[in-house]
Amino acid sequence: MQHIEIHACSVGPLEDLNAFVVALYDRPDESAVGLEIQKSIELDEQDSAMGMDTYCLVSSHGPTFYGGVESCVLRNERLTLKLSAEAACVLEVGGYEFHLMLGPKERQLLALGLAELFHGMPQEPGELILEA
Repeated sequence: MQHIEIHACSVGPLEDLNAFVVALYDRPDESAVGLEIQKSIELDEQDSAMGMDTYCLVSSHGPTFYGGVESCVLRNERLTLKLSAEAACVLEVGGYEFHLMLGPKERQLLALGLAELFHGMPQEPGELILEA
């Protein structure tokens, strides 16, 4: 489990990437450590054929994995993501525990963003608790 203190969070659509994104980083600069969770705003047949018709995890150190979150629990200042064995192998981490150094409004926005990302997706987490 990788532990990261989060000081920067961004939630919303990025039209130029055709993606809805939740980004969590330890600081708001380009050399930050963190994770992005993305899903396409508009899927096409090619996405489905390639298994890319779900959310993807993008690690700040490079790897990307489609799906893979078995559990997502947001409670107050803590967000825990437990990953599948396959996702853990690709991302080189069994999961993430984020200590959220964010205000209540940012945590609420994060909860809404995670609900938007995971709801109805193939490979939706088996456990999804969002209590900001």
